[in-house]
Amino acid sequence: MSELREEILGTGINKKRIIGIALVAIILISMFAFSVTFFSFLFGSQRPYPSREKAETEYEDALLIKAPFPFDADWLQNLLNQFNLSDLADLNIDNQTLINMLSDLLDGEIGDLDLGNFSMGSILPLLALLGLAGAGDIEIFRVYNYASLNNMRDVLWKFECFDEYTGDGWHSTASTDIYDFYGYGDYYSIYAPDPELLKIKKPVPTPEIGINSMVIPTLFPNPYVMEGSVNAPNLNPASTTLYKTEYNCTILDLSFNSNDGVNMTYEMFGLHLPTDQEINSNAVEAAYTPSYIKDKYLQLPPTIDIYKSNNPYFNTHFNNLDAIINPSDNTFTVANKIKNYLNTNFDIPRSIDDYNPAPEGVDTVEWFCQTRIGVYSDFASAFCAFSRAFGVASRFVDGFNSIQIEEFYDNDEGQDTFVIKYENLYNWAEIYVPMDVSGTGQWIQFDIEPITILGGDYSITVDSDKTTISSRPDTATITATISSLTDPVDGLTVTFTDVTTGQDLGQDITDINGEASILFDIDNLHVVGPHIIEAKYDDRNYNHTIIEILGDISVLLTTVNPGEINISDSQLDSTNIQGYVYDPINGERVKDAEVNIILFHKGTNNEEVNAFNPSSITTDENGDFNEFLDLNPTVPAGQYEIRADFNGTWILYGFPYPIFSISNSSNRMELNITKSLDVLFYIDGIPTDNPTSPLVSRTQTLTLTARMVSVVHGPISNKSVYFYDYSRGDVLIGSNLSDINGYASVNYFVGDYCVAGPNLLYARIGLQENYSYFVLNEVPTINIISGPTPRVINRTGEGATQFNIVGEIYDSTNNSLPISYSEITLTLLKGGVNYSSYLAPSEGYPYQTDSAGNFDLTFGVASNTPPGNYTLRLDFNGTINLLSYPYPYHFNLPSLTTSTYFSNDLKIEA
Repeated sequence: MSELREEILGTGINKKRIIGIALVAIILISMFAFSVTFFSFLFGSQRPYPSREKAETEYEDALLIKAPFPFDADWLQNLLNQFNLSDLADLNIDNQTLINMLSDLLDGEIGDLDLGNFSMGSILPLLALLGLAGAGDIEIFRVYNYASLNNMRDVLWKFECFDEYTGDGWHSTASTDIYDFYGYGDYYSIYAPDPELLKIKKPVPTPEIGINSMVIPTLFPNPYVMEGSVNAPNLNPASTTLYKTEYNCTILDLSFNSNDGVNMTYEMFGLHLPTDQEINSNAVEAAYTPSYIKDKYLQLPPTIDIYKSNNPYFNTHFNNLDAIINPSDNTFTVANKIKNYLNTNFDIPRSIDDYNPAPEGVDTVEWFCQTRIGVYSDFASAFCAFSRAFGVASRFVDGFNSIQIEEFYDNDEGQDTFVIKYENLYNWAEIYVPMDVSGTGQWIQFDIEPITILGGDYSITVDSDKTTISSRPDTATITATISSLTDPVDGLTVTFTDVTTGQDLGQDITDINGEASILFDIDNLHVVGPHIIEAKYDDRNYNHTIIEILGDISVLLTTVNPGEINISDSQLDSTNIQGYVYDPINGERVKDAEVNIILFHKGTNNEEVNAFNPSSITTDENGDFNEFLDLNPTVPAGQYEIRADFNGTWILYGFPYPIFSISNSSNRMELNITKSLDVLFYIDGIPTDNPTSPLVSRTQTLTLTARMVSVVHGPISNKSVYFYDYSRGDVLIGSNLSDINGYASVNYFVGDYCVAGPNLLYARIGLQENYSYFVLNEVPTINIISGPTPRVINRTGEGATQFNIVGEIYDSTNNSLPISYSEITLTLLKGGVNYSSYLAPSEGYPYQTDSAGNFDLTFGVASNTPPGNYTLRLDFNGTINLLSYPYPYHFNLPSLTTSTYFSNDLKIEA
């Protein structure tokens, strides 16, 4: 379970915690609606998919692009307009957890950040039940060129599809590949005019320059996106690529040359789906489903039988269904009996108090079966689980419905349109229906159709004639506007509150236009920073605006304790940082201010980057900051100074709100970082001061041992020790904790990745390391690539007077491993007599190979060399020069000696 979910759900569910989750969901939706990241996060998959079905098509992964982070006043103002922030004050959601979560989202490598029951189909009903239905008005896309609005009301817009149920969510194992756009010629010759060719307009608020991957809505069963129809300002059309998963979800790769927000359009169509009667008349029993489909889409963790035995409430409902479902029922009939059973025996929450999501560690379907109340995702998950238990292959789908769509005229496009919004978020299923006894059949879209009761009679907006107060005193006019399609809006009492300070600003009665206003008098007693102003009619109708009061701010650092950290002792490497932020005009403390803790080398402005974790602290209700910060193990010993910087960011209910014109730094306080730890390192019991031992064989297992001994404290226990293979490029071998005597050990297998000769390993604790060698006792191979070139030279200068040889020396077991920095010599032989003294090398001699084990040598001969044919031999005498290594040593290993002869003789002429 993610830290976020654990914080919100770990102590039980209540209204405020539901609001907190909703706030997280909406901020993420607002930021990432256009990107792959958005659907990866909310749907729990590894990347987002849009719609349409065709299992045979291939797919290719697209490069994920970091989405921009739209933190500005208008953006957060828009967000806050959806929430009663006073209800959130007691959530106690850890700020750093939320920021880390958003950061993970931005790197494009989201893992399983799980909102559990609060998936796409769950969030919006809860928001509506809370009176936050306005959050659902955020627009996803618009649809044009439809023949009839009524015919569009039952359309489901597919985004993601999942096959693997894990007990607390759904995951997709679908493969992906590039997919062809559909040609206009084929459409007009085969389909036109029915089905109609729809135009989709989708906002892309802040694209990255370069490739952007984005999910697009399409229709079941196949994504028919028209060739050449994708258009947007600043788009490089040649780079537009369409992708499809094997579950027929669709992604576009678009390349933009500007990060300006645009509207992207494309054209597509969907096929007419078969009616229920047509499906039912052709369906056969689920037992005829092909085995390759059963193997993938009849999964429950770990097996269906064990799942039923582990989940008694699920099994009870299974037995009830078993009494209803007949062995002769076809697949479609079985699915409909499960659907009808769920809609008859289960309900959706009518109020927020009615809904409790599954506690941590409890299977979500089992919890739904126990409580008999849930939202769209619960109904769809339960349907898939029951259908699988009865042999019906099924998949879980996330997307949007078209319920309550409203038509209006789009002046920009000059035609009618309707909008799909977040209030249309929805979940359903897809099932495989075999049509004959051979198993031939088709996947069909299957809507469980849980009925929901949502909404409210009024909506309210709030605005200020001044969003920024540059100097105090000043006055702002706050106006709330109540609207309703059914009820009168005059004579309603609206209460205004400064949520930041808790100050009651007064009340006003709405006029005939639903407007109520108050004057907000701002003087020097009002603290600098953002003030969240709430206008509230009742518990379901309220909204907010933000007024920024500008001015100076001050930061005082009061405590750094301890002032000295020994990074090699047995204590935690952390220190307590205390101080406060205040308004120098009135002395009022500033709450919710984010303070960044900076570490400087003493007496300089040279910063040690990322010195602490966490690197920032948020002031509490009293404007104080007080936090233990862990020292990054990469920070070396030395004398330092700590400073606390306020860079203009407030954390409002867990989310950053910047006013960058307001910033300041604190005083500095000293922090000394020391070390007094020795790391002893042994390979098979041999200490590091004996580099030529141990002498080992391949496939042997070595014991690597490190011992931590403090000058002051003696052996150090419970310290993490990491062992690395330097020779292989600092590959981590393993790690262990030191025992009571300071020892930590791991095993090391001498495999084919080890090179003949010396291999350097090391142990590390913190920043301290110790190195040692073992020698793999195997003779290497000398490989002659060319030479001698030329094969005839003249000793007196007539013609060529020098010859060249090229080769390499490498491990005999693994020829990809060079014997680096090894010394080789050339022997000149004639009739068994050594004439090497006549050689005149042009390079330093003996010659040392480079890091890749290569050599390229040129020789001449003395003028008195006897003429004739000579045999050449290359010799490696076991000398390896590793003086450039962290543990410098010049090896002489006679057991590794080897030689090789040239196949061609060298002729020396007089």
